[in-house]
Amino acid sequence: VMEQATYVAGWHDDEAVSKMEYRPLGGRSDLSVSIVSLGSAALGNVYGGAGDESDAAKQVHMALQSGINYIDTSPWYGHTVAETVLGKALKGVPRSAYYISTKLGRYLPDVEQMFDFSYERAVRSIDESLERLGLDYVDILLVHDFEFAPSLDVIVNETLPGCMAAKAAGKTRMVGFSGYPLSEFKALMERIETKNQQINADNEAASSSAKKPLIQIDVVLSYCRYSLQDTTLEDYLPYFASKGVSVINAAPMSMGLLSPIGPAAWHPASDQIKDACRDAVQYCNNQTPPADVARLAMWYSAQNNKLIPTTLVSTPSHEAMKANIASAHGPLTEHEKADNNPLSAYTAEREARLAEQAKNVAAEQEQVTA
Repeated sequence: VMEQATYVAGWHDDEAVSKMEYRPLGGRSDLSVSIVSLGSAALGNVYGGAGDESDAAKQVHMALQSGINYIDTSPWYGHTVAETVLGKALKGVPRSAYYISTKLGRYLPDVEQMFDFSYERAVRSIDESLERLGLDYVDILLVHDFEFAPSLDVIVNETLPGCMAAKAAGKTRMVGFSGYPLSEFKALMERIETKNQQINADNEAASSSAKKPLIQIDVVLSYCRYSLQDTTLEDYLPYFASKGVSVINAAPMSMGLLSPIGPAAWHPASDQIKDACRDAVQYCNNQTPPADVARLAMWYSAQNNKLIPTTLVSTPSHEAMKANIASAHGPLTEHEKADNNPLSAYTAEREARLAEQAKNVAAEQEQVTA
């Protein structure tokens, strides 16, 4: 662990770091990331209950010094508040101690100003984010919730070229996108392939100075699709591996569905899903002794499929973040693993299926590397 590229002797908490598990980010990347990573939506008070900036700084410092080495943010979280708070918290933190991603495309609460996927706004957005964060570059730049664009053509022809311009300028190391509907992830990847074919054809007839860069997707961020409530992301892992794309998981508690306090009023899940998750929470509460559904959810997302390199979690307090780190590493108690526990689906049959999937992903990854 102390050999991790992000380890800084004399700054990290060696005892805490020694307990942190790291996995390769995968795809074309050579990065290794902590299995639990720090989301910043709660720093922008997206879920309510956020503390003051001093508590936010305490959470960021505790998480990073404990060995978390990946942070995610966005101008959408608190409408620039999260990036601003994070920028203040990162002052004095060694830049080599973490990787960080931000996003572009989603901005303000007013419906008319919420989304802007134009090339010009993308180019301007990364500069604004870097200024708020107090950084010269981010490691990952993502198109935020691309499914809300007027069409995939806008993403391919404007937003992603804006991201590639930022990459060419050294403002980001990797480019990708985030969203919810995984079928649309695949549709966008296919549209990008078509666009790159067109660019290649145009470049053959263009002068060297007029040649355009291809669009390269390095990473995707999927939220609420690998949790106790929804494991759809698992089915897409071989596809992303075949494209050399890294996968980041987010929202292990399904944005509050799998938590004792339940989801916020704005949560988009159907009443049927909310009722089912509420029943699951109550089921855990009724055990003797009661089982902590948030702990089970964090463990499941972090440990149930080791092909998923990291899971982003966001919480308003540093104490809750500390608990999430502990939950991600487990181990589960015998009571939590008991037959009457919701995790009893973790069977030998599923182990065999995961082993086969790991073999398929490894084969796809080998072809990409070759």
